[in-house]
Amino acid sequence: MFKSLALTLCLALSTILTAAQADSNNEAEIRALVKQFVADWNKHDAQAMASHWAADGDVINPWGKWAIGRANVQKLFNQEVQSGWFNKSIQEQDVDSIRFVTPDVAIIDVSATVTGTFNIQGRESGPLAHHVLYVAVKKDGKWQLTAARPYALFEPVTKVE
Repeated sequence: MFKSLALTLCLALSTILTAAQADSNNEAEIRALVKQFVADWNKHDAQAMASHWAADGDVINPWGKWAIGRANVQKLFNQEVQSGWFNKSIQEQDVDSIRFVTPDVAIIDVSATVTGTFNIQGRESGPLAHHVLYVAVKKDGKWQLTAARPYALFEPVTKVE
């Protein structure tokens, strides 16, 4: 009886540790995905930026443009980041939280700032603080973004506790 209980406890502990290690690995992979997306933004490489999206992924930007599918996401990034008012911008993103809905689906909250944007008069705009909600899916062993919802903030994010 005691041996059976000890074996059951060891198996349960092993399962918990394996799941925790998988979450840790997945979290590191997601953080690397966000970091690489930001690096590609800062190079103004729309194709590389869109490569982080799932084939059916989408983006709705703060101005209401909705790009559905990787090709249209790339087109939106090309219009805004390569040749639009973000064409000299630098983005910073800090991952605030990653929540796993399932082992292969994660919700990522990011605090972000874009600098180096210019208004239509050609004057540099101030920093654009915003928040991004990403949804990522793991498909064929690789994390990809399936949705992004960046939105501007009227006030800095503060947690209600």
